[in-house]
Amino acid sequence: MIKQTLMETLTMLATSTPETALLLKKLFVPVFFRKGTLFHIHERASPMLYFIETGLVRGYFYYKQEEYTAWLMESGFLLPAAGFFTKVPAIEYVHFLTDTNGSSLNLEIAVALAQEHPLLYRMLLEIYERDLQAGKHRELMLRLKLAENRFLYAREICGKLFFKVVNPVMASFMNIEKKYIFKFKKIHRK
Repeated sequence: MIKQTLMETLTMLATSTPETALLLKKLFVPVFFRKGTLFHIHERASPMLYFIETGLVRGYFYYKQEEYTAWLMESGFLLPAAGFFTKVPAIEYVHFLTDTNGSSLNLEIAVALAQEHPLLYRMLLEIYERDLQAGKHRELMLRLKLAENRFLYAREICGKLFFKVVNPVMASFMNIEKKYIFKFKKIHRK
C-alpha cells in the first residue's frame, strides 16, 4: 500500500472536488498516539473520524476473555465502530502498535458544515463505503474453509503489513492457530 497524505486521499475520492477536499481537510486536527495506546471507541467524548498517516493500528473485540483482531492498518481512515447515528455502543478496542501520526475529525462539526456544503456528505459516505468494502474482504477471508487459503488471502489483502505484525495478532486476524502461521510462512516464502 502506498502511503498518502490526508489531502491526497481526500482528493482521490470519487465524490471529491478540490474545494470540498480542502474544506474537509481544514476540519481535521493533528493527533499523535504513542505505541501501546489503547482506547475503547465508546469512551471517546465526541464521535471522531481518524486518518492515519503513519503507524500501525489494530482493532479488536473481546469475547469470553479472548481477543479477536478485526482489522489492521498502517494508513488510511479509521472509522468509529460506535453508532454515530444509531447511538449503538461500540464493542471495539483500538490499539496503537507503533507511534502513530494522523488527524482527527469531529463528526458533529463535519455534519454541521455539511448542511451548508452537501458534497461533504457524499465524501463522508464514500469514506464509510470504502471501509465497508474493506470489511467485506475481511469477511470473505474468514469464510474461506481452509486455514492455508485464509493465510494466502490475508497476505494478498494486507501486503507488506502482513509481515510487520506479530504472528499471534495475524493468527487472530485470520482466525487460525498460531502454529500454522509459522508453517504457512515457511511453505509460502516469496
